[in-house]
Amino acid sequence: RMGRVWNVLQQMRFTGLAKALNSWIMGHRAVCKAKESLIDGFHSACVTLKVPTAGSSALDKFIFSNSADSLSLRGLNWSPANLKAFVHVLRGADLAGGDHGMVPLMRLRERCDAPLLQHLVVQGNQIMAEGARMLVEGVVECGVPLKSLDIAECRLGEGGAYALVDLLCAPDLPLETLVADNNHLGDRGVAAIVDVVASSARLSRLSIGKNTAGKASGQSFKHMLGETETLAHLDVSWNELRGDAAVHFCEGLALNRSLRELNLSWNAMGDSRCMAALAAALHDCLVEALDLGENRIGPQACFVLASAFQHNAALRKVNFDGNPLTMQGGRELLRCALHGKDGKEVLRSFSLENCAMGTVAPSVFNPAEPAGTYVLDMSDQGSARILRNLIKLTHEGAGELRDATLVTNTPEGDVRRPYDLKGFSADAGSDAWQLPDKGYIEVSFADTRVAPAEEKLGDDIMHSLREQLAGNIASHKKVDVVQAAMGMSQLSFDQMLELLAYIPENETQERVNLVCRCYHRLSSMDDPRKALDVLATEERSLVEKQLGAASFTFFRNNPTGFHRLDLSKPAQREVLLRLIGLKNAMVDLEEAAVKYYQKRGGGERDVLAIGLSWRNARFNQSPMAFSQSWSVPYGGKFDVDFVDLRRPDDKCAAMSDEEFEESVMGKWRETSALLGLFTMSPNSKLKLLREVSNSCYVCCEQVAAMVKQFSPHSSANTRVEIVVTCWARTVDWHGLPNVMLLLTPFEQKVVMNRLGSVNVFDEVMAGGDY
Repeated sequence: RMGRVWNVLQQMRFTGLAKALNSWIMGHRAVCKAKESLIDGFHSACVTLKVPTAGSSALDKFIFSNSADSLSLRGLNWSPANLKAFVHVLRGADLAGGDHGMVPLMRLRERCDAPLLQHLVVQGNQIMAEGARMLVEGVVECGVPLKSLDIAECRLGEGGAYALVDLLCAPDLPLETLVADNNHLGDRGVAAIVDVVASSARLSRLSIGKNTAGKASGQSFKHMLGETETLAHLDVSWNELRGDAAVHFCEGLALNRSLRELNLSWNAMGDSRCMAALAAALHDCLVEALDLGENRIGPQACFVLASAFQHNAALRKVNFDGNPLTMQGGRELLRCALHGKDGKEVLRSFSLENCAMGTVAPSVFNPAEPAGTYVLDMSDQGSARILRNLIKLTHEGAGELRDATLVTNTPEGDVRRPYDLKGFSADAGSDAWQLPDKGYIEVSFADTRVAPAEEKLGDDIMHSLREQLAGNIASHKKVDVVQAAMGMSQLSFDQMLELLAYIPENETQERVNLVCRCYHRLSSMDDPRKALDVLATEERSLVEKQLGAASFTFFRNNPTGFHRLDLSKPAQREVLLRLIGLKNAMVDLEEAAVKYYQKRGGGERDVLAIGLSWRNARFNQSPMAFSQSWSVPYGGKFDVDFVDLRRPDDKCAAMSDEEFEESVMGKWRETSALLGLFTMSPNSKLKLLREVSNSCYVCCEQVAAMVKQFSPHSSANTRVEIVVTCWARTVDWHGLPNVMLLLTPFEQKVVMNRLGSVNVFDEVMAGGDY
C-alpha cells in the first residue's frame, strides 16, 4: 500500500514528499528485517543448543508490538539452554554464528519508540541456578528497565538466590516487584535475598513463599523490616517461620512502618510464644491486610490476638482460615471485630472458614460461659487476657471472682497468698491494670447472670456475621459461625429471619439446625412459636424432633417443673443454661427465705440444703448441689426439679371464665365425631396448659377444676403435673393448700418432694394435719 502511495506521489510530482516517504519505507523495512533477524536468531540458537523453540510465538508478539511492555514466558518448560537463547536475543548476538549485525532488543525498541521490557514472567520453567545467573547478567548488561520479575517455580536453589541478590544490587534498576515462590532457595538463600531488600530503593512487593525459610531468615527479616521504607507487600507463606524465627520476624514487624499487606499463612507459628510476639507487633502496626491461615492457631491464641486487634487502628482484613479456633476462639475474635485503638470503631473483617467453629474446646476459657475454676500462668499473655476478661465481667455484673490465690515459686518452694482482684477500677480500662507477670493465679468465677433480658445481638456482632455468612462457605459452617457469635446474647425474631435468609431453601437440614440454635435465644416470649410458624411443614416437624420434648416443656415465664436434659444436645443444654440464669435471678428471694427461717424457732439451719428453687438435681444419676462456679459440660444426663419462687403480684389477674374455657377446658373436652373419644391425650393437655400458663395466670378455682378432670386412680401423675405447672402462676396462691386437699396422700407427697416443704408450707394457711 505504501508503494502505491509512493507511485501516486511520483506521478503528481510531489518529489520531496515522495523521497521522505521512500526513506520511511526503507527504514521500516530495515526495522522489520532487524526484528525478523532477532526471531531467526532465537530459532537458530535453539537449534544449535538442541532445545525446542517453545516461546517463539510470545517472543514474536512482543518484538513486533509497538505498545507491549510485558513478556510472559510462563510454563514453557524452558531449560537453561532456552534461557541462553533468549539472553542472546536481548544482547543481539547470533549464537549460531550467522548474522552478527543483529540489533540488541532494547536498542531496537528505542529505535521504534516502543516501550522497553518492564514486566517479565518466567514462572514455571526449569531454568535452575544457571539460567537465573544468565538472565540476571543479560538484564543488567543490556540495561533492561525491569519493574517486575516473576521467577517462581523455576527450581533456582540456593545458587539462584545469590543470582537474585545480584539483581537487587544492580545500580539504577527500577525493580518494584519480585516473585520467587517455590524455588527451593533454602534458609540461607532467603536470608541472603532479605539482607539486600532494604537497600533496594524501589522494591515494594516481595513474594518468597514455599522456600523453607527458617531461623537464619528470621534474623534477616528482623533487620530488613526495621530498615525498609518502601516494601508494602510481603508474602512469606509456606515457610518454616516458627519458634525463634517467628519471634525474630515479629520483632522486626513491630518496628516496620511501610508494610500494608502481609501473608504469614502455612508457617505453623500458632504456639503461645509466637502469638505473643505477633500480638506485640500488631499493637501499633500499619498492616491493613493480614493472612494467618493454616497456622495451627488455637483458641488460647485468639485471646492474645484479640487484645492486639483492639489496640490497632489500621488492620482491616484478617484471614484465619484453616485454624482450629473452635467456638471460644472464634467468638472472642468476633467480639473485637469492630473495636480499634482508643475504643474507636473500625470496619474490620475476619475470614473464619474451616475454623472448627462448631466445636467447643475442653478446658479453654469460654467468654459466653465463664463459670469455672482457673489456674492462670501470668507469664503467658493469653492467661493474662483471660483474667482481664474475668475482671471485666465482674464490673459488668456478670459474676464474681472468689478465692483468688497467687502462687509464686521460690527456692524454698511454692508460696501461696491471697490475691485481691477487687481493687481494679472499671474506669481505668483493662490496659491500665497492673497484673502480676510471674507466678500462677488460682481463682473461681461464679456466674451470677440472670435470665437474659429483652436484648438483641449487638450491631458489631451482626456486622461480622453478615460478612461471614455472605462469603462462599458451606451452609453447615454458617450455622457454626452463628452459634459461635451468639454467645450468651439474645437475638430478635427479625435478626433470626435475616440470618435464616443466608441459608438456601433447599438446604432443609441446615435451616432446621439454625432455628434449633436460635430457638432458646429469641428475646420475646412469643418468638419461639413464631420461629416455627415461618418454617415449611417438613422443616417444622424436623425442628420439633431435633429440639426434643425438653425444649417444649420449658417456658421462660413458667419454668417450674421437672426437666430431664441430654447435655450432648445443644438445644437441651441451652435449657439448662436458661434455668441457671433463672436460678441466679432468684438469689434475693432465696436469701430472704434463709434470713426469715433462721429467725424462727429452732435457730439457724441450712435452709438452702432443703432446696428452694433447685431441687433433686442429679448429674449422670449422682446427686449434685448447685454451684455458680459450675462449668456446664457438653455431655451427660441432667435431671432437676425447678421451682419458680416468683409469685404473681397484686397487678396480675387470672384468666376470665370465658378465656379459661376457650383456651383450656374447651379444648380439653373436644371429642371426635366418629367415636366420641377425647382428641387430646393427657400429655397433650399438659403441653397446652404449659403454653397457656407462659403468658396467662390462673386462680385456685381454675386449678381445682383442672385437677377434677382426672381420676386419682388412673391419672395421678397428670394431677400432680397440673398443680406443679400452676404453682407459680396462680394469683390467689394462698389458696393452693386447699387445692392440695383434692390430692390423695400419695399425690401430696409427690408434690411436696417436687416443690419442697419450704415452698409448699404457707403460714397463712398453716392449719392442717402434719
